[in-house]
Amino acid sequence: MRPRRTDENQARIMRALGQIPGLSVFDSHAFGRGFPDLIIGFRGRNYFFELKNPIQPRSGQRLTEVEKRFHSTWRGRLIIVTTLEEILEAMDIKTERDESNECRIKNRSTQGKIVAKRSACANQ
Repeated sequence: MRPRRTDENQARIMRALGQIPGLSVFDSHAFGRGFPDLIIGFRGRNYFFELKNPIQPRSGQRLTEVEKRFHSTWRGRLIIVTTLEEILEAMDIKTERDESNECRIKNRSTQGKIVAKRSACANQ
């Protein structure tokens, strides 16, 4: 069995997600058989993400046949994304910089703000 290929942006996105307190991220791309690339746990919810590389032409971002089969039979939520920003948006996480240029994240279920390392602040 050949090793599963990861998209170029996956390692960078996983590093950034790992900087968000209270968030768990698991690289599941090697499971194969169309299983999504990332499983993320945050605030008691699990998210399944299929990651595609935005640098690739549109044809390179399409689901493979095995991914299509998996996606068509999966009864839970499965989200196709290309960027960290899309992942954060799908999870209803907003990022902002405060006066001291610290990155802060928040979502609807967060009463206050959670300080995260800079790499988790999506392009700000």
